[in-house]
Amino acid sequence: MSALFTKGRQDIVDSHRSLFAGFLKGTELADEILGIRFPGPDVAVVNGRGDTYKGKRPSRLTKVQTYTLVRQGDGRWRIAAFITPSADR
Repeated sequence: MSALFTKGRQDIVDSHRSLFAGFLKGTELADEILGIRFPGPDVAVVNGRGDTYKGKRPSRLTKVQTYTLVRQGDGRWRIAAFITPSADR
């Protein structure tokens, strides 16, 4: 199993920009939230599923995703870390 691991907003933006400019070009992203935990007042861990697709949105999303969000001083939540493990092909 391999994983794409990103940390911090700019790392997440850069890695996704590269993916969607390359082999994911022309696809859309579907996701659903499975659960949210709050280990502290300004930290949230979000588990979900997602997939990229062309055309019709898939009825079953297969990729597991975990996000770590941090509440900023302005009250807005920002993604601080993101991981999506996937099976090696």
